[in-house]
Amino acid sequence: MKKINIIPILIVLFYSISLKGINSETAFISSQQVNENLKETIDEIQSGEITHLNGVLLYAETGLPEFYKEIGYKTIWADPKKANEAISQLTMAWQDGLNPLDYHLEVILDLQNAIKNNPNDKNSQVIFDILLSDGLMEFGYNLNNGKLDPKSLDHSWNFPGRHFADDVLEQFIAAINRNQLKMFMAELPPQTYLYQLIKDALITYTGFVLNGGWQTLSFPATLHPLDNTSLAPQLRKRLIAEGYEIENNSSQIYDKQLVEQVKLFQKNNGLGDDGVIGKNTIKAFNETADSKVNKLRASLERSRWVDIGEVDEFIVVNIAYYHLYYIDRKKAAYSSKVMVGKVNKKTPVFRDDLTTVVLNPTWTLPFSISSTETLGKLKKDPEYLQKHNMVLLNSKGQIVSDAGIDWNKYSRGQFPYTVRQEPGPHNALGQVKFMFPNK
Repeated sequence: MKKINIIPILIVLFYSISLKGINSETAFISSQQVNENLKETIDEIQSGEITHLNGVLLYAETGLPEFYKEIGYKTIWADPKKANEAISQLTMAWQDGLNPLDYHLEVILDLQNAIKNNPNDKNSQVIFDILLSDGLMEFGYNLNNGKLDPKSLDHSWNFPGRHFADDVLEQFIAAINRNQLKMFMAELPPQTYLYQLIKDALITYTGFVLNGGWQTLSFPATLHPLDNTSLAPQLRKRLIAEGYEIENNSSQIYDKQLVEQVKLFQKNNGLGDDGVIGKNTIKAFNETADSKVNKLRASLERSRWVDIGEVDEFIVVNIAYYHLYYIDRKKAAYSSKVMVGKVNKKTPVFRDDLTTVVLNPTWTLPFSISSTETLGKLKKDPEYLQKHNMVLLNSKGQIVSDAGIDWNKYSRGQFPYTVRQEPGPHNALGQVKFMFPNK
C-alpha cells in the first residue's frame, strides 16, 4: 500500500469544510417523520440488523441506542449551530494526533451538503444525525482512552487506564444542548501539562511539515566548534527551519552562536550537548518533520493510555531517553540518568505510589540473570563475584564461599545459588532505591 502523508490532507480537508457547508445556516427539518425514521434505524442498530450506514462502519452500537433513548429518539443535529460545532470538533482531531477521517467526517460533510441542497431528504437527515453522533462518541472515547489497547501490544502492561465519569452520557447531552460541546470535548483527554506540551509541539511540527520541512544535510566528517566549513550556512538554515533562533548569514565558521543552538538541538533530541556534530547529531538533523509528527502523535496516544491523576508532584521515567524526572508544580526540579531494560527484557510500565526509600541497597539478582549471564561470566572469570562486590547465598539465605566451586558443572536452570550485590557506589541499583508496590 502506498504511504500517504496525512497532515496536508487534513489541512486541505479543514479548508474544504468551509466550502462544503460548515458555515451554512440552512436548518434541517426535524419533522415527526424524520424522528420516526430515526427511531426505526436505531432499533435496527440495536438489534444488529444494521452495522453500517452509507458504507461506513458504526462504532457505538451500544452507545447510540442509549444516547437516542435518553433524548427521546429525536434528531439532535438539526440546529446548524450545533452541527457545525460538532463538525468543527471532528475537524480539529488532528491536533490531538488523531485522524478526522476516522470519524466519518468525509461522509458527514457530503450528507450535510446534500441536505442543504434538498432539505426534504429525510433519509439523509437521519443518517447525518446518527453518523455525526457516532463519530463524536468514538472521537470522545479515543480522546479519553486512546485508539489502541496497550495490553494488545504489551501483555505485561501494568498501568491503570482512564475512565469516563458514570454520568458522562448526561454530561454529553447537556453540553450539546447548552452549546458547550467544545468545552466538554476539551476535558476528555489527559489534563496534564505534559499532554498539552506534546499537543503544542504537534501543532508546531505540523506547521513545519506544511512549510516543506527541511533539507537533508550531508556531513563528510565530524564538525567541531570554530571549524571552517561550507556547511555552516546550511546548518543555520536547518536550525531556523525547526524554529531555532539564530541569524541566517553566509559565514562558513561554525561560530559560538551556531554552536549554542546546536547544543540546544542536541539537548532537545536526547543527545550529549557538547556542540560536536557526529553521526548521532547528523542522524537527528536528518530526521524529517513528518517523522517527528508521527512520533508526537504516538506520544499523545500513549499519554491517553495512562492515568497519572491530578497531581502536582510526581516522578516520571523517560525509558527511551534513560532519564528520570522529579516534577514539582509543572517544573522538572530534578533529573537523573537511569538504567533501563533491553528490548528482550523491557522495563515494565506502571504507575503507583512511592512507599519506601532505601539508602545503600543490596541487589539480589533475579534467577533469570544469575543462572545465565552471571553464570556465564563466572565460567570465564571465577573472581567475577569479588570484582563486582557480590556474594553467594545458599537455599537458606546464608552467605557461602565460592572458593573451589567448579562453575562448569552448572547449566541454566541448574544453578543452586542466589547472587547478591552488596551496597556500595558501584551497586547496580545505585545508592538510593525507590520502592513501589507492583503486581
